[in-house]
Amino acid sequence: AKTASTSPLARGQLLELAGYTEKAGDSYLQAMDDEDKSVRYEALARYVIIMLKLDRREEALERATELANLEPKFALKSVLQGEEYTSMALLGDAMAVNERIEGAKQAYEVALQILPEDPYVSGRLAMIHLTDGDVDSASKLNRAASNNPRYSSLSNMLRLAESGLVRPALEIDKVVSVIVVSPAGRPFDVGGVRTADVVERGDWS
Repeated sequence: AKTASTSPLARGQLLELAGYTEKAGDSYLQAMDDEDKSVRYEALARYVIIMLKLDRREEALERATELANLEPKFALKSVLQGEEYTSMALLGDAMAVNERIEGAKQAYEVALQILPEDPYVSGRLAMIHLTDGDVDSASKLNRAASNNPRYSSLSNMLRLAESGLVRPALEIDKVVSVIVVSPAGRPFDVGGVRTADVVERGDWS
């Protein structure tokens, strides 16, 4: 029997933590053959995140769609950040980087039905609304999004919008850049800048 220290899933996590992103992806691929469904789902979720980090957008979408079809309510917990990434949230990310905006919006909305007021998804969906110039819908998500430090600059921008000082908008390529530069598991602000204290520590998830 596989032990926790030698399983492909555990090996992938260690490799990812050490910054060996592609090798981690290879281990997660192996873990997708595990007999345990929960292991397979986690491996799929982590593989989607790896594909986003590597900017392999079509493969990220293919695997995210597979996971969402298998188990739309699966949630991967980030120990470091305390975030949860559901299958539908990851599908939303994969849709967004492939510039399938309506699909991303629908996936994030389903994700919020699964985890209402989830800060991670609320921030992602707010950004998507800003690509349409829908500041009102984005602002409604700000209270939840502001609970996640990764959205501090977005939250500040939306607060200014609520006061009538600015009318923010985001280009889709900016949103894509943010998701690719800082996918699930990596801190960022809306400008796509990683927080200084983790820059040298690799890709966390």
